[in-house]
Amino acid sequence: MLSTMVLKQKRGYILKKGDGPFNYEWNRRYMVLDGNMLLYYLAEDDKNTRGTVRLEQATVWPVQEMDERQCAFSIETKLPVTKTYYFCH
Repeated sequence: MLSTMVLKQKRGYILKKGDGPFNYEWNRRYMVLDGNMLLYYLAEDDKNTRGTVRLEQATVWPVQEMDERQCAFSIETKLPVTKTYYFCH
């Protein structure tokens, strides 16, 4: 389990796979890891989030290769519903 006392805020760009139904492409997103929340934005200067990933009870899995991309990983969440997000850099 992740502890908010251990994690410091981290920021940066990463590619997130669209989860449809109209977008299944890899999209560049600005991510902010803040405690047990991963927030993503279209760009660094955006004020409104495009989405959030709650990391309590989440599992991170390495993905060897996805869509011919290296260094991919997935985050499977449990709260509030089970959902899998895919990322790569």
